[in-house]
Amino acid sequence: MTKEEIAKLSEYQLVRELQRHLKRKPVIELKEYFNHPVIDSCFEEIYRRFQKPLMFYCSRLVYDKDALDDIFHEIFINVYLNIHRFRFKKTFNAWIYRIAHNVSINFLKKHGHNEKLIINNEYADGLTGLEYLEFRMMENESTVEKYAITRELREKIDMVFKKLDHDSKAVFLLKNEFNFTFDEIAEIIGMSSRHVKSKYRQIADIFKNELDKLQINRGHLD
Repeated sequence: MTKEEIAKLSEYQLVRELQRHLKRKPVIELKEYFNHPVIDSCFEEIYRRFQKPLMFYCSRLVYDKDALDDIFHEIFINVYLNIHRFRFKKTFNAWIYRIAHNVSINFLKKHGHNEKLIINNEYADGLTGLEYLEFRMMENESTVEKYAITRELREKIDMVFKKLDHDSKAVFLLKNEFNFTFDEIAEIIGMSSRHVKSKYRQIADIFKNELDKLQINRGHLD
């Protein structure tokens, strides 16, 4: 199978191809796994597809730019060593995000919560899922006012987001940025679906209250 053919496979097909060649064994048990063309190409394709979204997710949980490369490296080592365990009754996206989540949370537990802001990081340039709020607020504003409101709103969103606990951040991101279902989020972060739904409602209330305050404050300034 050529790299071009592998690039056209779905995630499930990539995993099936890997498991077929791995024979349901850990990759390190195969003497021939080094420079195996199909295994290497399948892993490269998974890496290519998930690099940016996983880096974005991790960067919103771990505010330490210097640590992101190490975290990402550990994520794919785990994927590499455990791909033979994947079972097709679950989605591959949820499976790989669960690995990313666990590696990130383990880092935070080990090193403490680092609030160092990531600057000039292409993976963490704002909460894109909330951009519609900006446009609604800016419809009748001048260019200068639009810039000021955008900056003010993003700073407010980031400030509120950083105050959330790790699980709440994960729920917010996985639902709004990656469109996972509540059941998938529960699987990723190791929480019941009912608890995830409850936490999401709490997060929505927090953001609504804080953004309402922002609009009220702007009203006093106009």
